[in-house]
Amino acid sequence: MDIHNEETVWPNIQPDFFAVPAQGVNQVWIFGSGTFGLPPNTSQRFGTAFVFGANEQAMFRSSAVAQRIYDSDYRFATPPRQPQLRAIGGDERVTLIWDELAELTRDPIYGSDFEGYRVIKSTDPQFRDAEDITDSFGNAVYKRSIAQFDLDNGLTGYHSLQFGEEIGIPNGVHYYMGEDTGLQHFYIDENVTNGRNYYYAVVSYDAGYDSTYFDRGISNLENLFPISPSESPASITQSQGVITNFDRNTVQVRPNPPSSNKRDGEITVDSQNRVPQINGLATGTVRAFAVEGDLLPDDTYDITFSQEQSGLSVEYETDT
Repeated sequence: MDIHNEETVWPNIQPDFFAVPAQGVNQVWIFGSGTFGLPPNTSQRFGTAFVFGANEQAMFRSSAVAQRIYDSDYRFATPPRQPQLRAIGGDERVTLIWDELAELTRDPIYGSDFEGYRVIKSTDPQFRDAEDITDSFGNAVYKRSIAQFDLDNGLTGYHSLQFGEEIGIPNGVHYYMGEDTGLQHFYIDENVTNGRNYYYAVVSYDAGYDSTYFDRGISNLENLFPISPSESPASITQSQGVITNFDRNTVQVRPNPPSSNKRDGEITVDSQNRVPQINGLATGTVRAFAVEGDLLPDDTYDITFSQEQSGLSVEYETDT
């Protein structure tokens, strides 16, 4: 069947008759509907759900989620945005740096529910050698992380809801929320070998919701539906063994020794990483350290703290 020819395709997707055309390497999605009336100058919306699963039980769980999305008129909770990830390869070390975009995400139902980041590492672009977290049915749910950074807000340990429990199909997995470590936007991995390719992903995750787990409000809406946490996707696309696309929160990096004449950037601080104070009175201390010298421009930075009531200000300065 020539799928580019509408007159050829149309007779094969009539109501009560659906003929799947023979396809080669490229797979084509073909779908249709029954007959319906369409008065002049009007339009009719219709939706489709592509449901996947490793087995029959997983398929039914996926279809239950799709049905709930449809019943809610496509208003459903969403995971935080993907952070923008950058990697710098060094001598037997890899430095990961990401932005704060995910923390600015606002869920359409649960509001500002961002909770933290997880760092995933692999030597395979499909993250196949990263350890799987499986559910009680044996299906891989997500990848185990090598580091986790979460808000210091009291939401620690395992979330009270299982994945799928909110739709009546619990799978035995409780999302690990972290240990109130506080947020961090870099990670240094020193468990690497020079000359080898590594793949990393930094996924952001939200707090989910359960009234028995929260002692703070995360939304102005009343009668919120309990929901387990969700995390941003992260994937690297391959075609015939060649990488064609990286999600913004995934990277490939190869650590190597630096060239003999390379000089890392540095910052001017004392032996305890304290930034020198140049003006004003203060009891606090500002410390700074370089996460990655390659990213330091030759510049001077001023850090100023002001107190509006008294009009006094305190200034710190450091050179790079």
